Amino acid sequence: MVTERIITVIEEFSHKKPPAPLLISFDAEEVRKQAAASTKRFEEGKPLSILDGIFVAIKDDIGCHPYIMKGATTWMDETNSNNEDAVCVSRLRSCGVILVGKANMHELGMGTTGNNPNYGTIRNPHAPERYTGGSSSGPAAIVASGICSAALGTDVVGLKTTYGSLCESGTVEIIGPIASSVEDVTLVYAAILGSCPIDKNTLKPWFNDVHSTDISDKCEDILNQLSKIHSCEVVEIVIPELHEMSTAHLISVGSEMLTALNPDCEDGKGTELNYDSRTNIALFWSFTASD
Repeated sequence: MVTERIITVIEEFSHKKPPAPLLISFDAEEVRKQAAASTKRFEEGKPLSILDGIFVAIKDDIGCHPYIMKGATTWMDETNSNNEDAVCVSRLRSCGVILVGKANMHELGMGTTGNNPNYGTIRNPHAPERYTGGSSSGPAAIVASGICSAALGTDVVGLKTTYGSLCESGTVEIIGPIASSVEDVTLVYAAILGSCPIDKNTLKPWFNDVHSTDISDKCEDILNQLSKIHSCEVVEIVIPELHEMSTAHLISVGSEMLTALNPDCEDGKGTELNYDSRTNIALFWSFTASD
């Protein structure tokens, strides 16, 4: 019953006006199969973990069988035939999680709006006239809508995982869980935690520098509540060279992205990217990692 309702709601989101497709890759029969296996385990009194039977979405730049990772492009499935689980997804699957599909995102993660002309723009489920932000727009929206208890995104707010604590994360882009509560984030993080032997790399003025104070005021309210309810102490600090760090971040992201995309761009696939992605690529070509 729950599974059928989840499937119906996911399909309804793609037909809303305006449409708000949460998932790029979705197979209702695959979801039913996983749900039936979970139900059988509970009937036999043998659930795999506390996460058994929980619905989780996976961002489209993270591997999840049987879907081919496309990064929300229209062509990456033509150059990439890998449909295997990423290590973190495999760990969730071993806990009995029901993986509902690959969540929509900003194309290749090269943007912060979540606007994707290829599959449709993800909208804030509580305010459809607004973007969700991104690039993990689909994972965030599917959790905020209440359809999934958790999702995996990259560079997500809530828990920015330490580099090296999870497999298959880049030096900049880091996989992390999204959930509706700290407790749920903790459970999912515990399930996917663990580095891989093949991982070789180790590595207040700004807060209020916003166009609108709606979000910064809300953050201040939350900090005040934490201080009041949990007796937290807020310590003001100044991070030196913050603007220089922002420039360094751009160079790091751009260099990593070019390294990953160069073979495809040389094969002519760059012309199939969205205009904002092409603009970013052009910007990334203006500097080198050694800068």
